Amino acid sequence: MNDASRKMKKTDLVLSNGEYAFTQDTTTGSVKVLTGPTVLNITGQEYPVIYDAERRQFRAVDLEEATQQCPLAPQGYYIELWNPPESGTAPQPSEGSKENPPRLLMGQRVNIAGPATFALWPQQYAKVISGHHLRSNQYLVARIYDEEAAKENWKKTVLKSASGPGAEAGGATGAEGTIAELTEDDLTVGKQFIIKGTEVSFYMPPTGVEVVPDEEGRYVREALTLERLQYCILVDENGDKDYQRGPRVVFPRPTQRFYRDGSGGSVFRPTELNPIQGIHVKVIAPYTEGERSYAEGEELFITGRDTPIYFPRPEHALVKYDGSAKHFATAVPEGEARYVMDRNTGEIRTVRGPTMLLCDPRTEVVVRRVLTEQQCGLWYPGNEEAKRYNEALGALLPRRPSTRASVSEGEVRRSLDKGRAKDRGADKGADKGADKGSTKPQAKATGEDQSSVHSAAAGAFADEWQRMATYSQPRTLTLDTKFSGVWDGYAVMVVDKRGDRRVEVGPKDVLLEYDQTLQVMELSTGQPKSAAVTEPAVYLRLRDNHVEDELVVVTSDHVEVVLHVAFGVDVVGD
Repeated sequence: MNDASRKMKKTDLVLSNGEYAFTQDTTTGSVKVLTGPTVLNITGQEYPVIYDAERRQFRAVDLEEATQQCPLAPQGYYIELWNPPESGTAPQPSEGSKENPPRLLMGQRVNIAGPATFALWPQQYAKVISGHHLRSNQYLVARIYDEEAAKENWKKTVLKSASGPGAEAGGATGAEGTIAELTEDDLTVGKQFIIKGTEVSFYMPPTGVEVVPDEEGRYVREALTLERLQYCILVDENGDKDYQRGPRVVFPRPTQRFYRDGSGGSVFRPTELNPIQGIHVKVIAPYTEGERSYAEGEELFITGRDTPIYFPRPEHALVKYDGSAKHFATAVPEGEARYVMDRNTGEIRTVRGPTMLLCDPRTEVVVRRVLTEQQCGLWYPGNEEAKRYNEALGALLPRRPSTRASVSEGEVRRSLDKGRAKDRGADKGADKGADKGSTKPQAKATGEDQSSVHSAAAGAFADEWQRMATYSQPRTLTLDTKFSGVWDGYAVMVVDKRGDRRVEVGPKDVLLEYDQTLQVMELSTGQPKSAAVTEPAVYLRLRDNHVEDELVVVTSDHVEVVLHVAFGVDVVGD
């Protein structure tokens, strides 16, 4: 190739079929469109440009970059054209020509169904969109953006009704019914309607109607397919919630969205309950179910006895305790008991085993009894484990609510959670130095009762209440088999605040009511016996008590004699 050919190549713009280019006159500033097939010799009075749709301005380019492809919409596609020409002017540039642009309808757009291809006028831009094919579990959200154009072109809608399994009669449904039933009065700017895949298998919007993409830019959206024992939650723009149960395909209304949990899931399973499980819910809107009406603010404790499978409803809000939703019953073995306090009256009752204790969180709370230091020493003499356990409970007393005089299970559990990581390392060192041959029973001073726990395994709720009080970790009472009870050959006197009393003779495990305590005796330890030096005790030895004393006597002839005496004392009767 000689130098002349190279020079001609640099100044000639060759366009093939389906190509076009823009040139701008340096003297007038006007922009013309050149469509192929043709060859244009670029002179010094013009230069190639392209239109930047994002910045809405023309930009000068090299000759190699000036060539642009005409938008092409095959069969089943459509072109979304912005800034169409005014009515009565040339619709689009003709092939093989160089033309000045007509007046354009700036800011407007039209939808042109394929097959179609054409060059663009300056300041026009277009987007080729595939026609929307829908399966039975898919849908579109359509919106009216131009009321007059939508009314004029409504009958030009490209729509194919669905047929076969899963198809429904009618077209795309909105608030007023199917698309065929929509009147001109319904076609208002901003109106949205849903096009379901169960009713329409293919759709292309007319001018004045657009298909709204989702957050990820996809036009076709996935409906939720719910199986049996599944549900989803639809949240409306006005805050209303709609709980849908399977089996079914769920299509939201234009103003609704699917509720998603923290992991992004939108399909949930109901809460399975048995007779010893329950969930706590609060009524946030009045409703009637069966013959009973429920008022706003009322609280319900739903157990598996009446509701084995619980599906949430919009009038219910789940009440969680420390993030836990499901309440489990507590196993109370025979010979053991739990203290249960009425939260409304403060009355504390003792629940004795064997039983499965499922406390109603609305009115009941399991509490632990804290002994004074003197009581702990008298009731469990020499028992360091009992002392540590009682001290741990006593440390929680300053943190309890002022309305409660005892320590709840929730406070104990939160204390355990805070110290578990620290104790884990200490326990490893203690285990290495422990006496492997010891037969003394080992137990954690404030350990958890694994027979009952809270669980977060509950279905999703769009509304929840968080309450900082877990109390489903009940524990054995103060006098139980863990601490040996009343020893063989000893007796204790149990008294209450009403003045009632009874004597318990060992060997026996004694379960105290919350207002009961052990009668304290004062035993003289000095010689001769007197009230000056005494030792408190609650355990009375019944047989073979060895008692020593000094008796000071004076004979008839006034001689003082000190007698050392010893007695073997047995206690009989009540």
